[in-house]
Amino acid sequence: SSGLFSYSATVPTAASNLTVTPTATQIGASITVNGSPVASGAPSGAIPLAIGSNLVTTAVVSEDLSTTNTYAVTVDSPLPNCRAPATATARG
Repeated sequence: SSGLFSYSATVPTAASNLTVTPTATQIGASITVNGSPVASGAPSGAIPLAIGSNLVTTAVVSEDLSTTNTYAVTVDSPLPNCRAPATATARG
């Protein structure tokens, strides 16, 4: 079976980019972050952040191709004059 999991996070105003370090629970699964391949347990390349809402998508496909789980994280990057001390982390 496959699934879509949605999360949200807020980054500090000084953040101009972020990385994602996905970890697969199955050996042999393939992972992409925003369409680029990433090894399990390794950080993605830097993902630039625009002010406002940014969508970061991680897809994990089982080795036998029977399951695809997609993790969509909407990352909010506030305007420089806004305070944003909270962050959210999701692991799936």
